[in-house]
Amino acid sequence: MFKRINWRSVFKGFAWIVSLAGIIVLMSFVSIKKNTVTCTNVKILIPGADNFIEREEVDAILKQSQGVLIGKNLEQINLEDIEKEIKS
Repeated sequence: MFKRINWRSVFKGFAWIVSLAGIIVLMSFVSIKKNTVTCTNVKILIPGADNFIEREEVDAILKQSQGVLIGKNLEQINLEDIEKEIKS
């Protein structure tokens, strides 16, 4: 009449629920941290010895398209737009 409870399955289900809840909590902390971090330095790395563009030109492009980056929140800086501007 009474079925035996499969405790191994119950434990696995509980472990999955706890793991998913932990991931959700950690992801919320990451988004909160991203809102509070500000840009303090801009490093421009140009690979290769023979560069077609100089650092000063990249700085000018950044200032023209994005304004001053130092002091902005990281969430406000759009890296895809910066990359498109430099590639063009």
